[in-house]
Amino acid sequence: MAKLNPSLSGAASLVFSTYLGGSGSDFGVRIAVDGPGAIYVTGLARADFPTTANAFQQTYGGGEPDSADAFLTKLSANGSQLLYPTYLGGNDGDGAWGLALDASGNAYVTGQTYSTNFPTKAGALDTSCGTDGACDGVSDAFVAKLNPAASGAASLVYSTYLGGSGDDQGFGIALDAANNAYLTGATNSTNFPMAGVPYQSTNAGDYDAFLAKLNAAGTALTYSTYLGGSDYDDGYTVALGSSNRAYVVGTTYSFNLPTTAGAFQPSFGGFDDAYLAKVDTAAAGAASLLYSTYVGGNDDDEGFGLAVDGSDVAYLSGFAFSKDFPTAGGPFQPVNGGVWDAFVMKVNPALSGAASLLYSTYMGGLNTDSAFGLALDASRNIYVTGQTYSSTSFPTVNAFQATAGGGSDVFVAKIDNATTSANLGVGLSDSPDPVLVGNNLTYIVTVTNGGPAIATGVRVSELVPVGATIVSATPSQGTCAMVIFNEESHVGCELGSLANAASATVSIVVTPTAGGTITSTARVSSNVSDPGAANNTASASTTVVVLANLSVTKTDGQTTAVAGQPITYTIVASNAGPNDAMGANVTDAVPAAITG
Repeated sequence: MAKLNPSLSGAASLVFSTYLGGSGSDFGVRIAVDGPGAIYVTGLARADFPTTANAFQQTYGGGEPDSADAFLTKLSANGSQLLYPTYLGGNDGDGAWGLALDASGNAYVTGQTYSTNFPTKAGALDTSCGTDGACDGVSDAFVAKLNPAASGAASLVYSTYLGGSGDDQGFGIALDAANNAYLTGATNSTNFPMAGVPYQSTNAGDYDAFLAKLNAAGTALTYSTYLGGSDYDDGYTVALGSSNRAYVVGTTYSFNLPTTAGAFQPSFGGFDDAYLAKVDTAAAGAASLLYSTYVGGNDDDEGFGLAVDGSDVAYLSGFAFSKDFPTAGGPFQPVNGGVWDAFVMKVNPALSGAASLLYSTYMGGLNTDSAFGLALDASRNIYVTGQTYSSTSFPTVNAFQATAGGGSDVFVAKIDNATTSANLGVGLSDSPDPVLVGNNLTYIVTVTNGGPAIATGVRVSELVPVGATIVSATPSQGTCAMVIFNEESHVGCELGSLANAASATVSIVVTPTAGGTITSTARVSSNVSDPGAANNTASASTTVVVLANLSVTKTDGQTTAVAGQPITYTIVASNAGPNDAMGANVTDAVPAAITG
């Protein structure tokens, strides 16, 4: 866990950093900060996780080595003191995925449990796992309220299971001013508890997302609905806007997820998409779904982070594998940098269609990058965190750590609400065209900055075609490297800065290995906003020619020769194609002891 000050630069920006855990694998999943600055963390912990005497549960309950307990930890504002650390779990696997704080510093945690003895409180909504008191190999969601100012058993204010007879998982939680809890997650139960007049009262197939509202005492649901289509759907994070309208972000594999007429993307993009939904839990039935849209391109895209500002504008984060992920509003990186990229997006559900997508950008380097958490400050600047495998090409500015540590790294980024922009363009040429199999083919990538701002952190990614092997990549400035992922080869180049009207080139040499047509695509991005996304991608298709494939065989008609008798040789010339062999010649050297 670390605290950084983005107004400072370099080493000075790291305020503090600390480990939190025991000797096993422990995972921090969510973090929150109260008014005085104390820090709350929740997640999954194994044996010997640090606890203190005031904990509700001082000892690990998870049993098997691969199991875990949920945990909640409160630290002092400077990260130096454990104020309240506790396990929260039973005799099987438990994990916490969502965290929210009320104005009094109480912590509300949601997650999933496989434990029949998960700690609950009398009078809670549901004090037994599943519908028969046995988890039966699947999990229930849970919701718990803890008061770190109390000690021991008194610190657990309420705790309840939440689920049906199938598998139920709580991922996100938010609170209104009255401390009602709004919960989202995933369920494949056909009897997940419904309340009020749900938008969708039945499971549409596989896992559906759910949205539920639990009263402040933790004793009853006042609203609950499924939200999903015929395939897998989940809700990962929930946030509240004005009038306690609930916003949900998650991931869907369903082509028929319910969307609304005002959606900027009413149709499924492909494979899986992120989505954003806005629900009025005070309304009934169909009227409760105020806005719902897919968010994605034609490949793998998932949604995780969510925040809502005072104008009911939603801010999303996640990751996108799609090269056609929707971007808008002068993104600082309008094209995918390599494999998976993080994305950050801004949506106004009060607008309709394409106009509701205010801003969207990729954020990533040559390898895999994912964004999970997102928050806003009072000026609506966006803070996003996640994971990156891009060793040198992930965009950094004024960084505490500007280079990768190895393997995967955590990243933290701040995106200013007000930005300057540059207009990058990329061109791609190939030579020669056509080219013979086995001969070198040269691509020239040309990057130009149309301004007005200096483009810093300029990055080029080129997908090397299937059927070609990379020979070299030489930039006019900066450095290049190659990454292979899922049998795709990408050349990634960091070109540094380009002033207004400046250009840079990259020469990439490949060798085609098979005939036909091969296509290469180059993309350019930088660390500044780029409103002209249409010219950030260029492609070149090349014809690869295979010459005729000639072969010859020679056989004799007998195995033993008799002096003075003729010997018959048979010579067969053949052409395996694909082209005609024009003017083919066969020559044969007759042995010296033979006259012919």
